[in-house]
Amino acid sequence: MNRILVPFDGSEPARAALAHARVLAARSGATVTLAYVVPAPDLLADLGVGRSASRDAAGILAEAAKTIVTPTRTVLLEGDPATALAAEADRLDVDLVILGSRGRSPLVGLVLGSTARKLLLTASRPVMVVHAPVDALRTVVAGVDTGENAAKVARAARALAEATGAAVTLVNVLDADRAVADRPEQFGIPAQVWKDAVAAHAERVFAPLRPLVPGAGEELRYGNATAELREAVDAHRAEVVVVARKGRSGLDVDAWFGVAFTLAVRGPFATLVV
Repeated sequence: MNRILVPFDGSEPARAALAHARVLAARSGATVTLAYVVPAPDLLADLGVGRSASRDAAGILAEAAKTIVTPTRTVLLEGDPATALAAEADRLDVDLVILGSRGRSPLVGLVLGSTARKLLLTASRPVMVVHAPVDALRTVVAGVDTGENAAKVARAARALAEATGAAVTLVNVLDADRAVADRPEQFGIPAQVWKDAVAAHAERVFAPLRPLVPGAGEELRYGNATAELREAVDAHRAEVVVVARKGRSGLDVDAWFGVAFTLAVRGPFATLVV
């Protein structure tokens, strides 16, 4: 957690993102870059208006930079916000992009589009979408499975913990009905067989991750991954949930309604997608 990029335009969502960056940077010493994206000029643009917009943006960035105690730089970018920010994140080799969300409805996000949605689909860097400011990060929930992305999620959760002192709970959601878990005999599964199978599954999931996040809690849940991760966040009063980006398909509809995207747009907690 050495370099953080924050899109900032002075809006309330941007200020929420700034608050998260401030919390992370204060303890980790991370360098923060605040970026304001202005529209690309076209042949009809008035040069005076363009210069005025740049001056206003520079002033907004300068004021925001004063609130961060670690080394902070500001940059004006031009063009499509998501494209410009993704390119700047790569150029600066940042560890994290933090941005505020302007809405919670997946349908609205899908129909209207948003910088957050595009970044989550296309960015090569971890992206944290936030909905409200924080004064500290105390608890992090990390959604993990047996896939190749589990280690990435665990490392990101550990980075947050090291930067803030937060506790981490690793959560795996089994695609099984809660009724089966509670009463396996009614479904023709001997109780001990079920218990042993669940224990073996939990070990497959958590054992490889323990060295990556020493001391993390471990929790197994049953049912829909999105719903159960939301419940885990509520139960642990977590400020952040960390999940993997399952893919960057051009089929936005399919990607948007995945676990990561649904969590990111809903809030009110922050969602870190790696």
